[in-house]
Amino acid sequence: MKIDRLSFEEIPQLSAFDKAFQAEDERLKEFIAEVPRLEAFPRLISKKSMSYKHRSLLQTCLLKQYRDIECTKKTAQHLSNLAKDNCFTITTAHQPVLFTGPLYFIYKIAGTIHLANKLKLEYPEYDFVPLYWMGSEDHDFEELNHLNLFGKKLQWEDYQGGAYGHYHTESLGPLIESLKSMLGNSPNAYELKEMIERSFISGLNYQESMFRFIHQLFDRFGLIVLIPDAPELKKAAIDLFKDDLLHNSSQKLIAETSEKLRAAGFSNQAYARPVNLFYLMPGKRERIEKTEKGFVVLNSDLKFSEAEILEELEAHPERFSPNVILRPLYQEMILPNLAYIGGGGELAYWVERKSQFENYQVPFPILIRRNSLQWIDKNSQEKMEKLGLNITDIFKDTEQLIRAHIAKNSNETLHFDEERLSIRAIFTKMSEKIKRVDASLLGNLAAQEAALLNALEKLESKLLKSEKQKQETALNQIRKLQEKLGLPDGLQERKENFMSLYISLGSSLFDFLVENLNPLEKDFLVINE
Repeated sequence: MKIDRLSFEEIPQLSAFDKAFQAEDERLKEFIAEVPRLEAFPRLISKKSMSYKHRSLLQTCLLKQYRDIECTKKTAQHLSNLAKDNCFTITTAHQPVLFTGPLYFIYKIAGTIHLANKLKLEYPEYDFVPLYWMGSEDHDFEELNHLNLFGKKLQWEDYQGGAYGHYHTESLGPLIESLKSMLGNSPNAYELKEMIERSFISGLNYQESMFRFIHQLFDRFGLIVLIPDAPELKKAAIDLFKDDLLHNSSQKLIAETSEKLRAAGFSNQAYARPVNLFYLMPGKRERIEKTEKGFVVLNSDLKFSEAEILEELEAHPERFSPNVILRPLYQEMILPNLAYIGGGGELAYWVERKSQFENYQVPFPILIRRNSLQWIDKNSQEKMEKLGLNITDIFKDTEQLIRAHIAKNSNETLHFDEERLSIRAIFTKMSEKIKRVDASLLGNLAAQEAALLNALEKLESKLLKSEKQKQETALNQIRKLQEKLGLPDGLQERKENFMSLYISLGSSLFDFLVENLNPLEKDFLVINE
């Protein structure tokens, strides 16, 4: 496979923040701890070594989560290494979207593994473990309950309420059967089907099933999967949660940083409330709100005095769920982590957190933009060559691309630019004559000019329409090509699921991604099969 590299500036689908972050824009300098470079890691290692205190707790929790899971030697070694003071994690996080959802879910993990391997080669005296933090407490069902495969949407309709990871999976049966039917009967399809069957078994909730599925996909690379929705881990965060309930520290800190970011030209991503915790109940995840009399859980009858909610926190920390404001802080307290790998949207809210981390004396991780890539199959490559399109063309707006193709392939010019210049020159000359005779007629002359230019524009549109009809076959090919590649209204990596690639490439897909997705490299990758 051939890899072409484009700058983020050449991809119109990427946000202004994305482009600024990858370009190491000076405006963002004060909001990050370190520019993502290999030489920055020893500084973070030093800071994390002095502050991290949950190593034994983390390993105990992981061993409990892995107790019934078969692991490769590499994964087992990583689990063992986490007990050592010289071992650190490289982390990515995401909600457990239906069967991994969009492609970038896989890209994030592959890049995390690549970087952990690269750091081990650079600093062999330390161990680096790639870790996927499962955001299974999210309750946005409509965002998480679907995937797109082969251009078709599969959707789980069984809304159960509360944390998505707690959902029962019995109702997934018909959806799994539909998925298996779509995958076909190739050897690679059977591999996928077997992994799904071994993961989504009776008695497991959704986060436990996804734990098994992701583990099977990446076990041979030593990826560690962590479900942070665990009582023992939440217990370690009691002081953080208590401070948020009583002192609302994060609200002020995030608001101040957001104001600075706005002044620098960036919009804020997340709104910090006085209390940034949800309360978990069967079928519910509701916001905790501070009142004059104490605390209430919205959309429920639950009310607590200050003393009662602190007692509840001590007795049942697992019922308290951090929102987007506290989750990064909770993560970095629990893990011996050095770097966080995320997408542009994620990093946009991470850069709001630095002063918050300083307040709680938690080292701020190195923020690294995950790899973005576009996959182009052989068929599409051949069509691009036939249509005379290059790599950057396919990312353009469809109408812009069509106009350019028509202009390039038409025997006639389809505009009246020269004629416009002539008309304007004639009317300028006429206006000079009118000024000398009767200036009151200038308005009438201007109206005549505008009408003529408007008529010219309409005629241009008709010419373009006529030429479009002549080139209709090629233009339809352009539309279908972009649609197949997931463009231009977004990117392929945010739409298609990885299984479409796995069917043709099998497990070598993951070997390729882990080898080539280096998140320290800032290019947008185009993969040509």
